[in-house]
Parts: sequence; structure tokens; C-alpha cells
Amino acid sequence: MRWHARPFVLGFVPLFFLLTGFIPHASAQYLFLDTNGNGVRDEGDRIDPTGTTTIDIWLQTDRNRDGSVAICASDPGVGLTINSYTVAFDVLGGTVHFGPMQNRLQFSNLPVCFGTYEDTTNATSYHNGWGWNDILPPGKYRLATLTLEVTSGWPSLFVASRRRLQPSDRTSFGTKCDGLDFNNTHELGVEWTDAQGLGSPYADAGDGYEAQVGRPIQFNGASSLEPSGDPLTFSWDFGDGSTGFGATPTHAYAAAGHYTVTLTVSNGTEASIDQTEAIATDPQQPVARAGGPYSGYAGQGVRFSAAASYDPDGDLLLFAWNFGDGGTGSFVSPTHVYAAPGTYVIRLTVSDGTFSDTDQAIASIQDSRTYSPPAAHAGGPYESIVGRPVRFDGTRSADPDGDPLTFTWNFGDGPTSFGSGPTPGHIYQQVGLYMVSLTVSDGQLRNSAITSVTIRSGLPARAFGEQPVPTVVVGPSEAPLVLRVEPVNGSFRLSEADLWGVAMRRSGEHAVAEVYADGPFQTDGDSDGNGVEEFTVTFSGENLARLFGPLPHPIHETVTIAGGLYAGGEFLAQIALNVRQGAASRTVAVAPNPFNPQTLLTFNLTKSGSVTAHLFDVRGRMVRTVYRDQPLPAGTHEMILEARSDHGEQLASGIYFLRLVGPDGSVTKRVAVSK
Repeated sequence: MRWHARPFVLGFVPLFFLLTGFIPHASAQYLFLDTNGNGVRDEGDRIDPTGTTTIDIWLQTDRNRDGSVAICASDPGVGLTINSYTVAFDVLGGTVHFGPMQNRLQFSNLPVCFGTYEDTTNATSYHNGWGWNDILPPGKYRLATLTLEVTSGWPSLFVASRRRLQPSDRTSFGTKCDGLDFNNTHELGVEWTDAQGLGSPYADAGDGYEAQVGRPIQFNGASSLEPSGDPLTFSWDFGDGSTGFGATPTHAYAAAGHYTVTLTVSNGTEASIDQTEAIATDPQQPVARAGGPYSGYAGQGVRFSAAASYDPDGDLLLFAWNFGDGGTGSFVSPTHVYAAPGTYVIRLTVSDGTFSDTDQAIASIQDSRTYSPPAAHAGGPYESIVGRPVRFDGTRSADPDGDPLTFTWNFGDGPTSFGSGPTPGHIYQQVGLYMVSLTVSDGQLRNSAITSVTIRSGLPARAFGEQPVPTVVVGPSEAPLVLRVEPVNGSFRLSEADLWGVAMRRSGEHAVAEVYADGPFQTDGDSDGNGVEEFTVTFSGENLARLFGPLPHPIHETVTIAGGLYAGGEFLAQIALNVRQGAASRTVAVAPNPFNPQTLLTFNLTKSGSVTAHLFDVRGRMVRTVYRDQPLPAGTHEMILEARSDHGEQLASGIYFLRLVGPDGSVTKRVAVSK
């Protein structure tokens, strides 16, 4: 049982604030939200519980929240300029409907939007931002305007350092100041911490607790939050007349029962409560299980086992054996030697330190005898594939005397590759032929057997198209390649294959080694009439362009179609393809892509004219000028593009966008810099 209560305003406001007109946190913020339109954060900034709230998002880069001057830590002479921003919000205590966000930062051109309303928001989360090439000086800026409407509860809006569902979406702003990771981006929670949201504190008492009577429970309210980031005070009511303070107090209950625990958090002006449940249980008696009945021979060790004993509370147990002949033991599975034949009553007592329980069993001991060695049979030879368990079978091993056997396996693929039991399983991670040994023992004598296991890379499959050698035209706008895949000689069932993980792979050194097929995936019966059911996979022209890259001339190449199996491992099929470049994809090509430290940029012009090309990062900031109004004739042009900025610094690994504007129009190409 857990519920949140509506936040409430504390009845007392210090007289000093009323007389002086001073409201805490009213000026000199870093990032704050303003709802009454006066450009500052004050007590009038509230979320309307019944209507639409319009929120202005402000960022002050020249002053900190306390009014002190904000400077660039790595270069105080630069100052905290701004050329882009992103914001992430979390909603707690209720749900809202976000309206569109409108950029208010004055850029000289149309800003780049880093997200859309549809794919960056839900009832409890929001992320968006804009940026451009302009460098705005340190100052106070209204970044954007956002609307929201409450749909349930009494929600508070928190400025999040990162989104819960997408941690890479972070509240930050672009600046000429390097920052801690030298990416010219200041991230909330890394380079700065001052950010104020809207609403009341959010109390979180935890998801429920349980312990025995008399044992302390560690309560945890550390997930409680305050939108302005101010410190909170914590007050607990443990439901049995006891109280506590602090974010993580401890409390022990004196009697068994279900208790309602109430946490109240306060920022000094407003408070919020949350309730959860604590269950106190009476200690339970352990359960002794002596096992048996046991049998053996005089003068030979008999192994006993109390492994089935347990404590319902999970406490550690102490074991005390009485073997019926005056001997005792204190282990879970002791061994005892009887000097004479007979029938003995064994007693086992287990204790958890407070309670105990006793069980008994019978041991039938006969005269000593002569042992015959057991016969070991390891089965096999075995076959499997990488990543799929091999089930070994030693059940044909036997002991002429009828004694129980123990099994020890060495799987042959490493110094610690061992197993036990008659039918263990083992997964091999590399292709090869492995020698496997099995040793069986009856407690006195042992014997061994050797077998082999062959591990292949994958189960065989067959891939085919409409033609014996399908033709592939690569390019983002080209038609997809449709193939059919079927198992060979019943190597697997289609129901075992993960159709959403089918990939096409190339051998050798390439910028992209594999690409995945696009849905939908479906079984198609038996299109070629060979009596084997098959399924269809489709590879888009865009993915094929990534795999084969720019092709100066047609090629004939054999590729591998690979897919995962739910039981482990994968299936593999090879198919020959005729591959040629589509006309549309030859306009702009970057290969290799990803690249580091450089790549070849190739583009075609149908007519002569001036060409401008820039490289932008994912926040829309220009990091390199490739061409600036460069007059070029019609035809094919090539140049080396290095992973460096205009200032010569190495570009960080990540996604970038190359935008080329020329006499044929504009083209944007997505590129990646690798580590």
C-alpha cells in the first residue's frame, strides 16, 4: 500500500520576509521557470491545477543563482556565451499534457531543432532544444516558452539533469567555454547545478519494507525531491507511535503486524507526504531435514546430508549430528565411519541461534567388502554451435557393486571448464574440436572415459532470391533487396529463429561490417517447391548503401545472412550478389563512414557554380567549414575530410551532419566520427 498526498503550504511564513518583501530565491538564478511573466523566479510562479500554464524558460549565463559572477572555469576570459540549449523535465506527483515549445532565443537564421514534440514528450517527461551558429554574449536569456495542462494529481515540474528513459538527453547549453570534457557544452549536474523547477516538494517513502520483530529496518526517503533544489527536512511516523528524522532512519518494531509508515518532507514553506507499508513478522522455527535412509559398510565412510534443512527467515543455521554410535558432527554434509555393522538412529539438530528443530534418520551398516571399479561412459561424439549449450550424457556409466556414482567432467576448453552430474550442459564460445573427459567414482574407486565435441560457427541455412544471383542497387532511394531463408536438412525450426535479428555481413575490412534487415518478417511457405518452409527478409536501399558504401564500379560478392536462435547460437547462409551503385546515391558519398582520422568526400555537380559545405554537430553547432563559396566546374569532385574543427582540435566521437549547398541545390549527409 503506497500513496501520495497533495502538497500543502505550511501555515507559518517568517515575518522578516513579509516586512522586507524578500522571497527566498527571487533573483540571481541560473536556470529557472517563470509563469507570471515578470522574468524572475518568485512565489507567484505556480502550476495552474485546473487550466493551462504558460512557462517561460530563462537561463542566466553571466550570474549564478546567488548573484556571484559566472565565469568559464577553463578560460575566465571567455565568459559563458550561448549558441544552443536543450532542456529536460520530469513530472512527479501527477501527470500533465505538454503543449508545443516555442524557441525565444534570438538567432540570426532558422534554428536547428534537436527534437520534436511528438517523440520527446509524454505525461511525465519532456525534452527539446534549439541551436544555431550565432555566439550570444553572457547574459540573461528567455530561451523558450512551453505550455502544460494538468491531467491528474498535483504535479511538480523538475528540471532534470537527464531524462529517465533516455539518459543521453540532458539539460545543457552550448558555449565557447570548453567544459569538463572539452565538448563546448555545459551540462546540468556536471559543469553547473543551479536550476529551479515549479511546484511543491515530492515525498518518496520507498516501496515497502519487511523485517522480523526486533530487527531494525532501514527506511529510505532519499528519492524525495524539491523542484528548486533546496534542502529538505524529513519527518517519519512509523505507525506504531514512534517517529524519526532524516532521509534514511532505522526503526525496529516490537510486535508483529502491518504498519502504515508516513513520510513528510518540507522545504520550510511547503510540505508533501507519502505513505508506504512496513511488515513486522514473528521469527519462525528452522526445519531440520536429516535425509536418508543411509547405508554403508563397516570401516568405510558414509556421507550424510542436511542440505534440505532450511530457515523460513533466511537465517544461517548451525548443524549438530549424533550418528548413533557416540560420534558427532557439525557440518552440513559430514562423513562418518562406523566400526561395526548394525542399524543406527541418526539425529540432526539445526539452530538459528534462537530456535531449533530435530530430525532423525536410519543408517544400515553391513560387513566390510571388496569393491569393483565403476565403468565410465561419456557418450558422444557430440556436435553443436557456438553459443548453444551442449547436453552431455554419462547415464550409461554404472557400478558393478550398485554403489551411487559421482560424475566429474572436464569440457576441454579451459583450465576452469568443469562440470558435475550425469547430464551437465556446457556452452562453447569458439569454433573447434574439443576433447571431453568424464571421471566417475563410487567413493572408493574411479574410472574415466574420453569423448569429443565438434563446435561450428552456426547452423547451416540457405538464402536465395528471385534470380540465381540477385542484383542489388544500393542507395537510400533504391528498391530494397528481398531474400528468402530456409534451414538446411532440418538444422533448426523457423519458430526457433529471432527474425528481428537477421543481418547481412561482409567479410574483409569495411567501414560497416553488417546491417540488419528491415521488417515486416514473415514465413512464406515453400516458394521454391523443395519441401522446406522458408521466411522472407528485406534489406532497405539505405542499409545496403551503408554496407557496400560508394562503389566506383559494379562488384560481384558473396555475403553471409546470419540470424540468432532463441536457444543460443545463430544460423548462417551465404549468397552471391551483383552489386552496383544507384544514381541517386552518387550525389554525395563519404567513405569510410564512420571515420577517424579522415575520410574521402566525393560529390557530383551537373553544372558549374559556387559550393559551400559545413560540418555541424548534433546540437546544430558548426564545427568545420569544408568549402566557402568555392567555384567548381561540373563533374565529380573529391577531397579529404579530416575529423578536426576549424581550430585544429580533434573532433569528439559521435554523429555529425555535412551540409553541402551548390548549383544543384542542397544535400545533408549524416557522418560519424569513431574512436
